[in-house]
Amino acid sequence: MTINHTTDTTRYPDLRGKTAVVTGSSSGIGEAIARHMGSEAMNVVINYMSADEKVIDGLIYLIEQSGGHAVGIRADVGTEAGVQAIYDKAIEAFGDIDVWVNNAGFEIQSATHETSYEDWQRVLHVDLDGVFLGTKIAVQHFLKHNKQGSILNTSSIHDSIPWPTYASYATAKAGVLMFTKTTALEYAEQGIRINAISPGALE
Repeated sequence: MTINHTTDTTRYPDLRGKTAVVTGSSSGIGEAIARHMGSEAMNVVINYMSADEKVIDGLIYLIEQSGGHAVGIRADVGTEAGVQAIYDKAIEAFGDIDVWVNNAGFEIQSATHETSYEDWQRVLHVDLDGVFLGTKIAVQHFLKHNKQGSILNTSSIHDSIPWPTYASYATAKAGVLMFTKTTALEYAEQGIRINAISPGALE
């Protein structure tokens, strides 16, 4: 009888060595995604805006301890320059991109008639424009390199369930859902998979 000893704890060996960008991954859902990808021995690009550098260093350490590799980059996903910087960091560090996770997002609670146009724009820039810009640059990369890559958008249960006093957030997430469905059909023939998840409330 042959006993096969292995220390490989990955569940999906085909992910080993592949590279994923995860926006908004310093905490919450994004952090959980980044850490899980690290446990699958993937290369992970951690994107953040306001987190302390020590938090990012700790996350990189956890990912590398679990068998992956990671780098961090502070960048605003609501701007073309920010998304380009994330892309450039991924290519510089790992040479390729296989998965792009548009996860960054936030909400501002305010009665709609009291919401400033600036706050409305801030939410849509990150939550909706960031998904468009991330998807655009990822698809460009996949098409250029004839790669059947994957894009995952973090939407919300409020892409279909109204949320009074959070009109900007619910509107942005409804846009994310339709954008995901539309682009999934648009690039399906090229083998590029575009999906969304719509979580409920989390601690």
